[in-house]
Parts: sequence; C-alpha cells; structure tokens
Amino acid sequence: MTETEKWSAVQDTMPPRPPRLRIEGKVLAPSPGYTARLEPRTTQDAPSEELELELVLIPPDAPDPEVLTWIEVTERMERPRDAPLLRTVVIREMGETLATIPVEIVS
Repeated sequence: MTETEKWSAVQDTMPPRPPRLRIEGKVLAPSPGYTARLEPRTTQDAPSEELELELVLIPPDAPDPEVLTWIEVTERMERPRDAPLLRTVVIREMGETLATIPVEIVS
C-alpha cells in the first residue's frame, strides 16, 4: 500500500461557476520520475455525500534512480449544480483505503 500524507479537499460553491472540487496531497513514490493522478471510482456503495477516488501511480518513461520521493498530487473537477454537497473524499488504491478527507466548503 502506498504511503500518503497532507490531504485536503475544498469544494468551492461560489457562483456563477458550477461547484468546483480541489483535492491535494502527497504520495511516496518509488522514484522522482513518477507522477500520480486521482480517478473517480464507480461504486454503488458510497453515500451521495462521499466521493471515492482511486490513486494511480504512473511510472517514468525512462529509467530513473530508485529513491523514495514525495510527489504532489492535485485533482480538480467540476460538480453538477444539483449534486449534494460533499462531506468526505475517500482515496483508495486497489480497494484499500489510503485516506479519508473531510471536505471544506467555501461559499
């Protein structure tokens, strides 16, 4: 399981734009050439106030020295106006929960 830290989630509901969600954190990658992204999970189990995201680590294209390195991961997404306000974002990796983040609402 990948080590992570310093997660935050902010949902900006200020009009006139649609609600926007920003999730940020740090991931311990096997080398500095790795990048990371968060992808929405499709699950029927999560309540409507919860968003589940899958952490995806992307290896470098070229050989890279194996040195454990903290890398930043940031994901931004728009939410439908009629969607309920999020309370929690859950970060998972291959079914395991890495982090449960309370969502800060800015309006």
